[in-house]
Amino acid sequence: MKLIIVFFIFILNIQAGNLERELSRMIGWTIVGNVEIIGTIDEGKEDSMFRGCNGKNIIVFSNNLKALCISYELALEIRPTAIIFNKNTTIDNREVKMYKMLVKDTIYNINPR
Repeated sequence: MKLIIVFFIFILNIQAGNLERELSRMIGWTIVGNVEIIGTIDEGKEDSMFRGCNGKNIIVFSNNLKALCISYELALEIRPTAIIFNKNTTIDNREVKMYKMLVKDTIYNINPR
C-alpha cells in the first residue's frame, strides 16, 4: 500500500513539473479563452477523440471554431479543455498574431481557421 502511494505522488510530481515547464514558456502570452475540444479532422477523416497534433490536423472546438495544429505531439483524450493563448509580435515589419493552446500539460502551436 505504501509503495502505491509513493508511486502516485511520484506521478503527480512528474505531471506538475511538466505543466510548470510548459507554462514557463508562456511568459508574455495572454490567455484569451478556454474551450472544449470535441474532435479532430485529419486528411478529411473526422474523429471524436483528441489525438494530439501531427502538424496538419484540424482541431474542432465546441464553439464551432477550428484551428490547424502545427505542432507535433501525440495524445489521447476525450473532450479535453484547451486554454487558448495569443501574442502579438512583429515579423518583417508586419504585425502577426500567434496562437497556442494548452491541453493537459502540453502546449501546441495552432493557427485558427
